[in-house]
Amino acid sequence: MLPLLLAPNQLRHRHVGLQTNNNMMAWGWRKRHLKQNTLALILLRALHILEAALPCRLHDISVAQDEPPPPAELAARLTRSTTSSTEDKALLTHGQHRLPAAMKTWLTSPVIDWNLGLYITS
Repeated sequence: MLPLLLAPNQLRHRHVGLQTNNNMMAWGWRKRHLKQNTLALILLRALHILEAALPCRLHDISVAQDEPPPPAELAARLTRSTTSSTEDKALLTHGQHRLPAAMKTWLTSPVIDWNLGLYITS
């Protein structure tokens, strides 16, 4: 989701394929249905809202087979409170691009919030 937020002008009116290290996210995107992982479902819903707001077309979320690049690894760490370091969280406010405040708050302290996608696009 971070690429959609950090480089929206580069993705506008394009077909985009995303890669993840989470099998459940890839499966949930294809099936449009996901059980027993509420946070992953909230992220999928937010992706659908971002897809409509940009506008762009997310045609697939696939599982990355190789070692993920450093930005993807950072994003993965930030989505889990147990793996987020203070240095990782500092990057949310000291990067060259600005994240929406709602996304910074959610990455700092992930909670079940079904309106996340609406908050980050407003």
